[in-house]
Amino acid sequence: MGEEEMAENNNNNNSNINSEAAERKMAGRKDRRKAAKKEKRKQKRKEMAEMARREEEARLNDPKEQLRLQAEEEQEKARFEREQMEFEERERKILEEWERKRAENQREEDDRLRRAQEDEYQLKQNQDNEADEDGWEYVEEGPPEIIWQSNEIIVKKKKIRVKKKDADQQNIKEVSISSTVHADKHLPELIGDSCRNFHGVRSRCRTRCGHASSTLDKS
Repeated sequence: MGEEEMAENNNNNNSNINSEAAERKMAGRKDRRKAAKKEKRKQKRKEMAEMARREEEARLNDPKEQLRLQAEEEQEKARFEREQMEFEERERKILEEWERKRAENQREEDDRLRRAQEDEYQLKQNQDNEADEDGWEYVEEGPPEIIWQSNEIIVKKKKIRVKKKDADQQNIKEVSISSTVHADKHLPELIGDSCRNFHGVRSRCRTRCGHASSTLDKS
């Protein structure tokens, strides 16, 4: 390698070094300018906040401002109390309306039950009257039907329309069955009495017959 080439290489190296140094220097200046701008904005915000605080303190310390704030507080308090009273009034009306409807429904239910009982009683009276007039009557059939209605229990009995003769026969049949049942309870006693009576008669018969036989033999 000649001296000229070596010199050229040295020049190139020096140029590269100078370029890198210039770039680093330029980057450093950019970073410093950016940091300075950031600090300046921070200081500006701080100054503005301090100014706003002082203005607010001055405004609050102003007697006119104090009166205005006090008036606003009183208006807000009055508005809150008014809204509270309106709410309580609406609630009271709603409860009164609910109570009125409940009482009305209860009255209607009581009237309906009363009318149903009256109708049932009237129907029974009519049925009894009709039965007396045309020889028919109504008799109960089957177990009663129990209906729960609110706080009341309604017992409905199923009735069928039969002739009086059939009804009398049914009553006689029931009495006969009852008598038979009661008689069955004393059946052993009756049988015992019958047996004792039978044996007593038989003994007396044997005694008499034997006495007659012996008399005939002697004669």
